[in-house]
Amino acid sequence: MNRGKGFNGLLLTASILVSILISLVSRSSFAVQWQFDKFSLDINNSLSLSSSWRVQERDENNISYGNTGNLIQIGDPISSLRFFPPVASENLGTNGLPGPGETLPGRYISADPSICEEAGISVSGASACWVPYFPDGGPGAYDENSDNGNLNFDKGLFSKQFRSFHEIKLQGESFGLTTRLLFFYDDYIENENLPHHELSDESKDLVGSDMRVLDLYGDLDVFLYDHPVSIRFGKQVISWGESGFISGMSAYQTPLDFNQLILSGFDLKQGSIPTQSLLVFFGMTENTSAEFYVKNEWKPNIFPPVGSYFSFTDIIGEGGDQICINGGMVPDSSESKICVARDEDRLARDQGQFGLKLSWLVPSLNYTEFSAYYMRYHDPNPVLGGREGIPDTTVPDVLQAKYFLQYIEDLELFGLSFNTVAPWGSSISGEVTYRKDVPLTIDISELLGAAVGNLLNLLFYDEAQGGDLARILASDNVNLPLIFSALQSEILPLIGTGEMADWLATQPTSDFRDDPNEGNNCQTDRPCFPAYQVDLLDPLSGDELDAYIKRDIVKANLLFAHTFPASWLKTDQLLAIAEVGATYVVDHPEYDELRLLTPGTEGRGAANALLPVRGLPCCDRDTWSDAFSWGYALRLQADYPGILGYFTLQPSITFKHDVSGIAPTNAMGFTEGNKIIRLGLSAEYQATTKLSIDYTGLSGNHKRNLLHDRDFVSLTLSHSF
Repeated sequence: MNRGKGFNGLLLTASILVSILISLVSRSSFAVQWQFDKFSLDINNSLSLSSSWRVQERDENNISYGNTGNLIQIGDPISSLRFFPPVASENLGTNGLPGPGETLPGRYISADPSICEEAGISVSGASACWVPYFPDGGPGAYDENSDNGNLNFDKGLFSKQFRSFHEIKLQGESFGLTTRLLFFYDDYIENENLPHHELSDESKDLVGSDMRVLDLYGDLDVFLYDHPVSIRFGKQVISWGESGFISGMSAYQTPLDFNQLILSGFDLKQGSIPTQSLLVFFGMTENTSAEFYVKNEWKPNIFPPVGSYFSFTDIIGEGGDQICINGGMVPDSSESKICVARDEDRLARDQGQFGLKLSWLVPSLNYTEFSAYYMRYHDPNPVLGGREGIPDTTVPDVLQAKYFLQYIEDLELFGLSFNTVAPWGSSISGEVTYRKDVPLTIDISELLGAAVGNLLNLLFYDEAQGGDLARILASDNVNLPLIFSALQSEILPLIGTGEMADWLATQPTSDFRDDPNEGNNCQTDRPCFPAYQVDLLDPLSGDELDAYIKRDIVKANLLFAHTFPASWLKTDQLLAIAEVGATYVVDHPEYDELRLLTPGTEGRGAANALLPVRGLPCCDRDTWSDAFSWGYALRLQADYPGILGYFTLQPSITFKHDVSGIAPTNAMGFTEGNKIIRLGLSAEYQATTKLSIDYTGLSGNHKRNLLHDRDFVSLTLSHSF
């Protein structure tokens, strides 16, 4: 689809015209009330204009070293693998290493045996060696797969948006029809040239402009042998459980569009993704009931597209088409970087999802309601997979290593919940879930090491011995017969022999230890950190690797809410909400057993197994996932009506804190130290027109919180009728 300025203008015009048309109909409908003998028609509309500004400077610790420019690379590149840009010889001292006073971090290659020997590295006749060099100073990250969104937006404006949301409900005596429509247009995203990573047309559909039909369902209320039955069918949102700010079981019933959730000010009606479903409620007795649903459509969660403001990964969202494996040392603009292309996603099937809920109301316990749940679902979150091959997108596709996203099917959830009102008037609710066989992604470095490790080892060995295969791959015209001839006659026979293993043993190991106080002196036989736990795949096999393990997960949430009447704060009322939650991964692997994908980690498994990552730093044990994690959320909201006779002021504060433990990425848990604070103030005129200003601060745990430098302020003018 061509999204030129003409298309953008047409979409904006159409959105406004449809919004005005619906608005006019709704205004006239309320004037005559649209109430008939057998049915009524209700139309609710919300129009808004908003702008958002980034109020924090970019933290270069969130940017790869290659993209910060805080990197000097020296020595001869292994050009056949397009690994490094040309040598910057003016940056070298007399010994071929950085001169006195240079403190920029980097990783260097040298083909001079004397330099290798000086660094304590025995080359044993090899033509090149790694010379790690990581002095203090110079901010940056050893990961180039998470900074596109950060680099695209400087401090200042990043969004100018028009938004129109409409709810239309036709209600009869026993039947109803409901639909919700959403239109949005962001002038900044559609018309500004982003400096680092331009958004694709598909990405702009997510954050730039679009017209969508969200919900579209019918409902029917009948009696079956004096038992009330409610049936709802069509495109709808189903949400069970008692969670609030902390995700619960509803996250596996209804997928979320995180872009719309954020851009709408966290409105779940606009951020939820309805799916084709049948929902049935059956009243068994006065105090017991059952609900059942079956889905005929599966959809995944939609993450921020790569390069958008809230993007925190460059490999999963729309526009994420490669994983680069240069340890953050090569700029995105470099043609010499090594990357693995993304293959077609493995999506879940539409059928096979259903759920059952049984509820029991106990009047003697102050009308407490207890519920039990069973759900069969397909995961809305992806896990990674890999295909063995050459990590070079310029060679024929059949030879390339690939990564892909896969969505695991037929998962199970068991749950219990309650909700009640305490004698003093507080609402109290909670839920606990037990999810079986949840897929947890193994760390990306482990995955890529398995997919490309043996082949890279062969290529580096081939380079050191004369480079027959490497020269073929580096040529302008790749000759497949020559490649296979070289592989079969010269390269593959080395697998299983001691020749290549002996050569690998002469290459440098990592110079980093788990304890930073031990310095950079790990040139010993003992690995500085645990070895790779995923076996390297056979080279040129094309084998696929499911890079996840399955573990059971327990999660519990407890929520309190209380409305205080007029108080010394001079409020008409004050709403207070507090929620606490915890996640436990059953049989979570230890650090030296297997490392799972965890937010903000960087580093590699032991380099003894895989030459190309030798010299990269190890990760701190404390940055990896834990079995147990917990956190809490708080919200206060006050109402001050009658200001100047017409206005209601509504200040609010929301605070979320992940206190302890780091859950694996797919566990939907907590990341220790992460904090989110949202301060809001709105002035509402006669319950229709509202002016709001909100500040959102993202802080804590700078290494694992990739959004910690993207605080922002939003100003919104909205009108509802």
